Amino acid sequence: MCIRDRYQRRVHGERDLIVMDITDTVREEEYFVLIDNRGERRIVNIKNTKTIKWRKKLIKLDQLKGKRYDSVYDLDKEGNLAEVVTKEGVDPMGVPDLSDDNEEEGKSEEEPEETRDNRNFFAENKAQKLTNEEIKGLKAKGVEGENIIQEIAKNNQNFEAKTSFSQRKYLKKKMQRHLHRFRIVRTSIANIAETLFVDDASSVNFLRWDSLGVVLHKSNVALSREILVIDNASGVLLGGALSRSSPTANLTCGYFDDKKPAINKYRALNFLNLPRSQTERVKFVSFEALCYGEGEPQPRFDSVMISTDFEVSKVISKIVPLILPSGSLVVYSPFLEVLGEGFDYLTKEKRFVFVMLNDIFMRELQVLKLRTHPLMNMHAFSGFILSGIKVV
Repeated sequence: MCIRDRYQRRVHGERDLIVMDITDTVREEEYFVLIDNRGERRIVNIKNTKTIKWRKKLIKLDQLKGKRYDSVYDLDKEGNLAEVVTKEGVDPMGVPDLSDDNEEEGKSEEEPEETRDNRNFFAENKAQKLTNEEIKGLKAKGVEGENIIQEIAKNNQNFEAKTSFSQRKYLKKKMQRHLHRFRIVRTSIANIAETLFVDDASSVNFLRWDSLGVVLHKSNVALSREILVIDNASGVLLGGALSRSSPTANLTCGYFDDKKPAINKYRALNFLNLPRSQTERVKFVSFEALCYGEGEPQPRFDSVMISTDFEVSKVISKIVPLILPSGSLVVYSPFLEVLGEGFDYLTKEKRFVFVMLNDIFMRELQVLKLRTHPLMNMHAFSGFILSGIKVV
């Protein structure tokens, strides 16, 4: 099924319209994201990659052609797919009722919510009656999916005595080990940034997805007409500017190499599946040509975004004359010392207001009834952001 997705925005009093053909099923030429029940991610394309190896299994991507986005599938040992269908309100990626205990909802506040506890359980590995060989034998007989999880739970002598929360944690752990389940997700700049960061943070200059959102917000890119991006984060910053800006805005991508870099350096642009009319809005210009010109008048910008790990103050000193009054300057770097020099430069110049140097902190929370707490694992570091608004 094909739908027409229309984006309408008011920019500087004008109405900009971009019309894109978007399908709700996977097409061969599109990139999409696979997210499994362990949180592992893959960005794939059927046309370019026919088969991928994932968790010791081979997946033929041709099977995914025509599948609905946001649908969930189980993968068996032969690499075949089976769609997971659950009741309404139940997350197919988790244990049924994992995030919502229906039994507890019906209880009054005075009634005790749980009478069982785990005080008499010890980590002796004696509770499970099934051996690894017997579990492998069940799989060889064709017992797969949630059926194998039920067999494992049924043969655990402590399972019924566990609290309801402990039971769900136990089932989730076993599902992650014995069941390969994944969801098909349409690419967006947010999940592209997260996937690339989780896969190899250095490839995106340690720019975490939440920090990317802060950069795009501070740069006011949605209301800017002339945008300059200097990106060494695999195109994540450039892709964010392209997807967030007006379809009639002009984007300039500066680079420091002697020649124009290959488009593969900005691979996040390909992952966005944008129409050619939008990607052609990006003009690649060398930094020397930007600052000194080559027989052409110097361009002026009302939004400048830079992702870098080099000495920022020298770059900023050459970029500042190109920024229009009320224009935004946002610089990201994984190193505080690099941005410290830029902060000193902007404050001494006295041509910028709201000059700030921020460290972005993010920690995910588990939000469950009586069990809300920060998760133990987190990405504690995502660099620093220098920002300011030019006034003169």
